[in-house]
Amino acid sequence: MPAPNTASKLWLRLQCQMINGVAQGVLVQADSAGKPLMVAKWPQELTLAEPMADVTKRVFAKQAMQMLRDTDGTILLGHPLEINKVFWGVVVVRMSHRDATAVTAAIKLLKWGETWLQYTLYKQDVPNLEPVIAILNKVADEPSLAEAAISLVNYVASFVAAERVCLGLVSQQGVALQAVSFSAHFDRRTPVMLGIAAAMEECVAANQNIFIDTTSELEQAASACPAHYRLIQSNSQRALRSVLLKNGERVVAVMLIEHSASQALGEGPVASLMAIAPLIAQAIDFKIAAAKGVSKQLAERARGRLAKWIGPGSWLAKTLVVSALMFVVVMLLPGQYRVTGEAVLQGTQKHLVVASQDGYLAKVNVRPGDQVLVDDVLAQLDDDDLRLQRRKLISELQQHRHTYNNALANSERAQATIASALVDQATIQLELIEQQLKRTLLRSPIEGVVVSEDVSQSVGAPVSQGERLFEIVANQQYRVLLYIDERDIAYIKKQQRGHVVLTSLPGEVFEFDVLKITPLNEVREGRNYFRVEAQLLAAPATLRPGMTGNGKIAVGEFKRGWIWFHNAVDWFRVRFWW
Repeated sequence: MPAPNTASKLWLRLQCQMINGVAQGVLVQADSAGKPLMVAKWPQELTLAEPMADVTKRVFAKQAMQMLRDTDGTILLGHPLEINKVFWGVVVVRMSHRDATAVTAAIKLLKWGETWLQYTLYKQDVPNLEPVIAILNKVADEPSLAEAAISLVNYVASFVAAERVCLGLVSQQGVALQAVSFSAHFDRRTPVMLGIAAAMEECVAANQNIFIDTTSELEQAASACPAHYRLIQSNSQRALRSVLLKNGERVVAVMLIEHSASQALGEGPVASLMAIAPLIAQAIDFKIAAAKGVSKQLAERARGRLAKWIGPGSWLAKTLVVSALMFVVVMLLPGQYRVTGEAVLQGTQKHLVVASQDGYLAKVNVRPGDQVLVDDVLAQLDDDDLRLQRRKLISELQQHRHTYNNALANSERAQATIASALVDQATIQLELIEQQLKRTLLRSPIEGVVVSEDVSQSVGAPVSQGERLFEIVANQQYRVLLYIDERDIAYIKKQQRGHVVLTSLPGEVFEFDVLKITPLNEVREGRNYFRVEAQLLAAPATLRPGMTGNGKIAVGEFKRGWIWFHNAVDWFRVRFWW
């Protein structure tokens, strides 16, 4: 639908006058073919320059807001206009103010103007357009909220021929009387003003416009709207009309109009006023927001969003309340506190097998992880030299015995004594060699598992007496070493029961009892830990020394809230000495 030239020109002029620092403006509508058609410009003698035309084309192409800085430093702001959610056209203004605050305010005003453009162009129930736009101009043109309210009620009083028009602003605290027509100063504590405020509160509570006059059923009015009834009786007025000014579903303000003569709803100026009530509400809401500042606006939006989420009747509010109560109850319930630490499995009996003498490693029979029995030969040292010495000694022994026997047969006492001593000496040396030959066999002293490094790759290497070759741990006799953080070591005591889960056997849980708390600390990953030794109560054959996992020691019952948050509280106390 093409826009009436009068309405479009008035709308553009009003927009340019409302926005601070605007020097030029154009209003362009999309025709039936979707091509731009200029329907209004301000001022009238304006010649459309190339930069402004370029911004207009950009907005038409993208149907999105565009902003361009011209060569003279001014800002060209193009805003798309939608009517009934359909792209209608473009408004472009040239602004001399370049700061972000001025641009933001201009965008808000253009967005607001988009709403009442629809009213001025397409509302059929607005009989007289000029006074309607004048009312909006009175609200938007004033620099402050108080001045805008005074201008509004004064103009409305003249426009609808009312005795008195009052405006009250609605907030969470109730209705606050803001302005009274043709009264620069008024006392809100007087009975008349209190009665007006009560009538406004009644209108907000009813969430609908209220109109009563002396020709109405006053008895019925007294019960339905008592505040209005008392006000009309006390002021000797013929009619009262309370109008809700809503921005969407939210009530922004209430306007109370007092007539000296009854005027039916829907006649003349009143119909125009009622038709643009939403636009007046938007203008007042804009003034209220501008007066509050950014911080208060953000706080109010946050409170409004929170009230929507957790306000009365909200399922989220009930869920949060129930969840909070359940959380508090659970925090007060007792629970078992378990101190956690890294765990390592070790054997309780560990035996070392060392080289009994200097020599060379001739043979290795076991490797790490092999099961061995008592007296099993683990390895053998080279015994070739010892065997040669034994043969030599055996030969010498036989020779000395032969000499001894000949001396006895020849009754050579001295020679027999010498030969006997040599026999004894050779016998002792032979026994020593036999013992050394036995010690070349390295045997397991216990039944267990070999846990030392693999020496099978060192066959032929020289070994020294006392050099460690094998380490054997007894079967099914294990202890658990737990590394407990220094923050929790004070809760650990002997004979406390705990459980350990090993990484290699995640499906099994093994019990243990605390045996010993080592007083020496160990630094691991930048934190201090103390080593705690514990005895496994049962050790299946699947366990192996060196297995790691996580252990938990039950240290007593505490409230669950303390269990969950005591570490954070302790950190805070240490950090801030609280």
